[in-house]
Amino acid sequence: MLPALAGSLPCFSLAFTLSKVWCDPNSAEEGRWVKFGVGILLMEFLIIHSGGALAGIGQSRGWKDGLALVFYIPIAILMAWMIAYSMKSKSLFWSFMFIFAGRVSVLFLDQSGEALAFIIERTRVSALIYMPLVFLTITTLIPKWGMTDPKYAEMMQSNGSSGVWVEYPHRAIGAATIYFFLLGIAEIGYLSWVSLGA
Repeated sequence: MLPALAGSLPCFSLAFTLSKVWCDPNSAEEGRWVKFGVGILLMEFLIIHSGGALAGIGQSRGWKDGLALVFYIPIAILMAWMIAYSMKSKSLFWSFMFIFAGRVSVLFLDQSGEALAFIIERTRVSALIYMPLVFLTITTLIPKWGMTDPKYAEMMQSNGSSGVWVEYPHRAIGAATIYFFLLGIAEIGYLSWVSLGA
């Protein structure tokens, strides 16, 4: 149960902070969390993708997979840097690097394959939650709540970016809130059951 709590608490903490931003954008760092929250949802796509890619590379452990790893690592790091740069947030980049380094180390340290199997399952669950919510952001179903002031969209557009999440940041913040809440529940329920080998 302890690993499940360790995995779920950061998700619930992030969901709580994002929900506050959704209701009152100025409640976290004077509105700066609007841009950071959108960046988190963007970066989560790369985290899910890297989990799947590294799991695929690590399953056979042949020389071709080693070569694929050599090419994939700098590409993933470059993509993370581009997302972080567009959001003007070093924290986003280093958060990704911390998670990514842990997943790469599993390929070298996990000889039994159990940790790799868990990464595969976590990636699958994350993607199943993430993708429908991303599709939801292109609709008008996610309410604005406290994000009614147009200045938040203007804040997102200040660096020349464009797109649905830039023009309607409340959709990304709302989707991120729901995503991390559901992921926290998955960590306690399904993923803790998988980790026990039930």
